[in-house]
Amino acid sequence: MQQLQKEENKGKKTEPSQIFQSLLFLIATSIIESNYIDQECNQNLSSFIHLVFYGFICFTITMLTSAIPRSENKMIDIIFAILSLCFYIYQFSLWIYALTLYSSENDCQNKAPVLYFFLEMYVVYYAAILGIIIFAIIFFSVKALLENCFKSKKNIYLET
Repeated sequence: MQQLQKEENKGKKTEPSQIFQSLLFLIATSIIESNYIDQECNQNLSSFIHLVFYGFICFTITMLTSAIPRSENKMIDIIFAILSLCFYIYQFSLWIYALTLYSSENDCQNKAPVLYFFLEMYVVYYAAILGIIIFAIIFFSVKALLENCFKSKKNIYLET
């Protein structure tokens, strides 16, 4: 049984949501890159699209190489974990950049509607993900706090 678990864990499984997200953003940005990148406004939205596109290409390559079965070397797992963490930091910094582009005065909604729509969807998508993460952290913190409170009260009642 343990041998089967070791063989299953040789290739790190990637989350289907990560694959879906990567494919979704790669397809969207490649369509924008090929058809609409020449739209211009007073913001540099094309550089934002380039950053998202090439960032997701690197992340997809990292996901695909981390899914390949490999030896029992823990250092490779650490390297891929660091690469994933770097990508999440990169996405967070891109979200901050997108927020600054979105909140500044611009005429992009009229002059570059496709690029501006992608910017809006990017901001909303990652805001929803950040909201879910914050909710999960609060929920599990409150759950752990309540479990600690009730565990200590059970010990008090058991002692008397």
